[in-house]
Amino acid sequence: MRVKKNRGKLYFNIESDVGKDLEDLATDCIMPLFEQDQPRCFIQFQTFFKSRFPNLQETSEADLFLALKGLILSCVDQELARYFKQVDMEGFRLYRNISLASERNKSLYERSWGNETYLYLFHPGWMFPSDYVKKRPMIYFDDLIQILYKNIRFHQDFPHYIQEILVEIERKEIYAMMVEKSLVHQAFRKVLSLNLRTEITDHVLVAEEHSPEERRDILINHLMMILKDAIVETYYRRGKIDDSMKTNYQIILKHYFSDLIQDGHTEALPEYWNTIIPRENTFPHHKSRLEYLIRLGREKMRELYKKI
Repeated sequence: MRVKKNRGKLYFNIESDVGKDLEDLATDCIMPLFEQDQPRCFIQFQTFFKSRFPNLQETSEADLFLALKGLILSCVDQELARYFKQVDMEGFRLYRNISLASERNKSLYERSWGNETYLYLFHPGWMFPSDYVKKRPMIYFDDLIQILYKNIRFHQDFPHYIQEILVEIERKEIYAMMVEKSLVHQAFRKVLSLNLRTEITDHVLVAEEHSPEERRDILINHLMMILKDAIVETYYRRGKIDDSMKTNYQIILKHYFSDLIQDGHTEALPEYWNTIIPRENTFPHHKSRLEYLIRLGREKMRELYKKI
């Protein structure tokens, strides 16, 4: 259970939403295995081992251990899915759509490797996973978010959209040509929830009596609300940045978009970094994140201008 949580796979907020700590949640997830049809007779274990190992006495302890581990993990996943459905129906539906993608698109394949499940595009004659990994790292969450945000088309169905994502990953020739299913789910949730929040909160922003200066202030304040959400959700809560850097990101972006909205042009991104954080010589480490936030901000700014 701790492994799932540390890898970001505990189905988001199940732990907090159902009011259980990890130990209680783990206990509840394996309780179905200990149902008894009579005292000291655990029907789930009996049924499983009798069907799996007809000659139980001749089975090695190693085989029994691996089978038991598989049974417990399967039970835990089923119970977590049930909790997931209770606390987050939209997230559950999204995960289900991703799970069905490989059945609805003949180019998409889903396969387990180690403790993960991966999505990849079928290539005749290729061996999984060696021909898909090619000694490359798996795509990082931040980069997957950028691909999703860049290419998202709400009118497309999930199988087609996931195929486009994998095509983009292959085209870059930087990462392994497959992606963790759970990572796809987390990235989708992040991008879709951000767009949903924007659609919900974007009403007519200004009135005719507002001056040009007031309009600029309203626009930049509204834009920064969106970007602050993105910084927190995408980087801060995932431990990518601390409180201090979260504030620095916000200051840099506010200066950048204030210049863009007021003057129509901006300085180069490193100039803002060196002005705000002159002694912090780590700009290359933050460059791609800030570039993503600027692309996001520009897109949201275009949407906000339509409402003025």
